[in-house]
Amino acid sequence: MSKKQSALAEEQAKNRLNNLTQLYHQLPNNTPFGNSQISSIDTTAKMLRQRLITVNRSLLSYLYLENGLVQTGIDMPVRDAFRGGVSIQTKELNETELEEFNYYCNNNTVIESIKQAIIWSRLFGGGGIIIETGDEPNKKLDYKTLKQDTQIKFYPVDLWELSFSSQSARNYEEIAYREDEKGSPFLYYGTIIDRSRVFTVKNRHSPSLTRPVLRGWGVSEIEHILQALNVYQKLMEFIFEATDEAKIDVYKMEGYNTSLLASGQAGSNAIATHLSVVNQQKNYHNALVLDATDDYIQKQLNLSGFDGLFKQATKYIANAWGIPENFLFGQGSSGLNSSNEEELQKYNSMLSALIRDKHQGFILDIYKITCQKLFGFVPKDLELKWEPLQSLTTEQEETRKDMELRRLLKLYDRQIITSDKVIEGVNQQDILGIKFDKGDFESKLAEPESSPKDHYETENT
Repeated sequence: MSKKQSALAEEQAKNRLNNLTQLYHQLPNNTPFGNSQISSIDTTAKMLRQRLITVNRSLLSYLYLENGLVQTGIDMPVRDAFRGGVSIQTKELNETELEEFNYYCNNNTVIESIKQAIIWSRLFGGGGIIIETGDEPNKKLDYKTLKQDTQIKFYPVDLWELSFSSQSARNYEEIAYREDEKGSPFLYYGTIIDRSRVFTVKNRHSPSLTRPVLRGWGVSEIEHILQALNVYQKLMEFIFEATDEAKIDVYKMEGYNTSLLASGQAGSNAIATHLSVVNQQKNYHNALVLDATDDYIQKQLNLSGFDGLFKQATKYIANAWGIPENFLFGQGSSGLNSSNEEELQKYNSMLSALIRDKHQGFILDIYKITCQKLFGFVPKDLELKWEPLQSLTTEQEETRKDMELRRLLKLYDRQIITSDKVIEGVNQQDILGIKFDKGDFESKLAEPESSPKDHYETENT
């Protein structure tokens, strides 16, 4: 080969290399070092949306309505946190008044309104309760003027129903930082609502960069589970499509290509009619009638690996929600082993931190309004009393009641407490399933025990 031909070949090889390099860099998802590097921020950036689903009201609304998994993940923690109800405890109200308070809250949608407001907060990032007393909604509410004959209604709303009557740059600060009644009034479907009549509740707090976008409200729970939800839905879609293609019928017909080429549309119609008759016979008569030269084969896909994929997807989304897998998907527990107990304890800790403790002030505000309406005052030592999250078995519950009763009787025998305190403890703990009045305990102890002989003589008499 001459020097001129050698130089030309070298130039062509160089051009091909440059063209290949240029084409490689034009392809998407490629870097000079191949794939994303573990030390590069691009690896993480590719997994981020950098768009908030919290601001998409329509998508969140229809996702909650149509997706049972999302609805369960939003509602279940709230319903479980309020399991057994939440009452109050104070020294300024007697037992009868406490029962009256619980009856009113359970039968006038007070607790249900609180739960619904927290549910909207988890879905949209924020919500609240509007207090209606029959007065002008744009006037300040003085809760000390409430009386027993005051008609109070509680309306749970989401953040999209609580728009500001005047838009300004400080609106988001009023929601994010200030909880007093000096902020701008809300606009509820065209009606101006004074700030004192609205008790707001926010979900997870947002960083300062996205806080103005969210107008000071919290972040939806869908934000941090969206990746896991997409993985689960992608798998469900794949299984759905694979189920339709699990069985494929293959018909081998002699002269098939010749009929299509020679007869044209008439041949296609004849073949379609023939296959339709064959399928009807196969589906309804469990038999096939074919020409001796034709053949029929049924191919079936192997779906054995889908079970493992499904388990991994359900575990992934359950961890994202922070809810035990058997709770989220309604699967039966295979025994109370240590792992299930640990998962249940983690779930209960999450309910205490994210539902009970987080919204305790919001619930107390509503209960103060209720106390003022029922009793004409708000107890200074008002506190919430939650039912235990851990459910006891029948045997465990009976053991607990027996220990409580023994403890009360031991204190009474040592004259540390009076009989009235014993009756009060028995009634509060519901130890015997019946209610005692004060004095019953003393009267029963004062009665002499009758001997079998006295009982026999009384019967004969």
